[in-house]
Amino acid sequence: MSDSLDLLDGVRAAPGEEFLHWLVRHLSRTLGCEWAFVWERCGERWERARVVAAGRRGGAAPIELEAPIAGSPCEEVGRGPPVVFASGLQRRFPSCEPLRELGADSYLGLALEDAAGRPLGHLTLLDSRPLPDEARWLAALDGFRTRAAGELASRRAVRELETVLAASRGPTSADTMRALASGLARALHARFGFICELVPGRPGRVRMLALSSDGRDLPLTEYELADTPCSTVYERALLLEPDGVQELYPRDVALREMGARAFLGVRLDDSDGRPMGHVGVTHDSPLDPRLASLPILKIIVLRAAAELARRRAEEEKLVVERERFEAQKLESLGVLAGGIAHDFNNLLVGVLGHASLALRGLDENAPLRSHLASVEGAARRAADLASQLLACAGCGGFDPQPVDLSELVQETGRLVESGLPRRIDLRLELPRGLPAVRVDAVQIRRALMNLVANGVEAIGESGGTVRVATGSVTADRAIRGQDGGPPLREGDCVFLEVTDTGCGLDDATRERMFDPFFTTKEAGRGLGLAAVQGIVRRHGGALVVTSELGRGSSFRLILPACSEPAARPRTPVPRGLAAPGGGLVLVVDDEELVRSTTARMLDRLGFRAITAPDGRSGVRALVEHGAAVRLVLLDMSMPGLSGEETFAELRQARLDARVVLVSGYDRGEATRRLRDAGYSGFLQKPFGMNELERCVREALDRTSETVAAG
Repeated sequence: MSDSLDLLDGVRAAPGEEFLHWLVRHLSRTLGCEWAFVWERCGERWERARVVAAGRRGGAAPIELEAPIAGSPCEEVGRGPPVVFASGLQRRFPSCEPLRELGADSYLGLALEDAAGRPLGHLTLLDSRPLPDEARWLAALDGFRTRAAGELASRRAVRELETVLAASRGPTSADTMRALASGLARALHARFGFICELVPGRPGRVRMLALSSDGRDLPLTEYELADTPCSTVYERALLLEPDGVQELYPRDVALREMGARAFLGVRLDDSDGRPMGHVGVTHDSPLDPRLASLPILKIIVLRAAAELARRRAEEEKLVVERERFEAQKLESLGVLAGGIAHDFNNLLVGVLGHASLALRGLDENAPLRSHLASVEGAARRAADLASQLLACAGCGGFDPQPVDLSELVQETGRLVESGLPRRIDLRLELPRGLPAVRVDAVQIRRALMNLVANGVEAIGESGGTVRVATGSVTADRAIRGQDGGPPLREGDCVFLEVTDTGCGLDDATRERMFDPFFTTKEAGRGLGLAAVQGIVRRHGGALVVTSELGRGSSFRLILPACSEPAARPRTPVPRGLAAPGGGLVLVVDDEELVRSTTARMLDRLGFRAITAPDGRSGVRALVEHGAAVRLVLLDMSMPGLSGEETFAELRQARLDARVVLVSGYDRGEATRRLRDAGYSGFLQKPFGMNELERCVREALDRTSETVAAG
């Protein structure tokens, strides 16, 4: 009767440790054995066992005991059916200290497993005398085996869930991923646990975010998906190879290095079902197929997917912030470059103008002629430097036309090759029939020459090869230049690639290679790649750089293709310079040097010049002299009344006034707000006698014609 009441108490016992404590008391009392234990496996690789509940001769035995499984009877229990040692227990396991402390001579034990076959612990009976009734003891243990295993499984599930929750509170995303990978390996009793993500912009390549083994974090790497079980994970969403995985994927080196026999992997998808990465484990012995249905696996997969999605959202936010910062920096640089170029070009007008005036006043054989020609040449090179500064900030001249990139590079290549040292071998790979690209040919030539010059510098005195190639490529949103610019729009593109066999770039250089004025060359140079960056961005393209120290570098400009056919090169038709000479020309500019130099050049050309230092003075001069003013040269960048506002007031004063716009900026930049207003020409600063003469004559040739900015 008392045994029946005791069983009823056990059935009514609350789940968890309360039931396990009742069980060991009940077993030790009803069977008359000295000790009854519930053991739980623990340790990084479940190599130890600790007492969860202990009963002694019908009463509770508050005992705290943890010991290695190896060299104990529990090691035998974990290998299969019930284990019985009727006597001589300590002689059989002489190194097991707990047996000596308990005075045990006989033993009976059953393994406790969860629904997936994972070993949880053991239910054991011990006595100091030989085993009295093996069949009765075994039947008693077997009757409570399922319930005891269920309680241990619940305890483990709680701890595994706590591990996942603790991982969610990691100080960094990397800590979270490491905790999840370690928890996954431990939960599945696997040797290695890992979490990986697909590398954005590099199809077929994954990056490890966490790799754990026996609770230790291991070095991370990137690898190709091809010929690995991970590639199958992305096809099927879940892959379990319980044994023989190396034979199925013989080319996977990592499996051999891990000593893997079994593999389990699950794909991580975002909220739209798009793959982001995967989690998985490998083990050096077979895995039970039931592991794939464990709730803790599903929980870890969901948590890892959520963390990966959060990481990506943060990375995209950082990209947007970096693009905003780059845009602000570029805008600031543009303002600075514009101011410098404006003042610089005004000074160069004085240098070029006076040099060209002096040259025209000298005989062909005058000794000073060569010196003045050198001054003029130096001034034009300085003007090109100002132009590069504007290109660096994305403000340079821009006249896009549909162009065959191969033909453009072929023409430029002949010019480039003639100036290369003999130690440099220039190779052109320019396929025909590429889609056209809408580009400014002058800027693309400049970008090409800068990149070739960089390659020559990188090769140095030892000699080597610079390869220039074009080709077509299909862009997706993942393609993004290393210059921090926005991703390319999807669609067909054409690339221009310059590769050299030089010294390559180290990490520090790659970090700063697009910074204006940063250079690894001699002092005073450093606009090359910054100018290329500005040119590429202005064309809506991307600049992709690959380099390895000691192995050379490759710079690929990717440009969107256009549907228009490539324009044939146009040969300019020379216009006659015999338009009527003489008359009054009004020069409106805020710089005295520009006004006086321009006036002297006009005088040499047979005109009479009047000058005005600002817009309002210019309007008054036009009203005062009326129809006698044949032409107005109007600077577009003036304080007070701007060039645009001055233009409008000049037209109000005289509707038929011929106005030539003058600026250090390119034509499109300087005249974009006057596109439909009509004007008689555009004169780019700095200019000399030849440029001024051509512009004035062409403007006066047009009796009624006006020019749009086009």
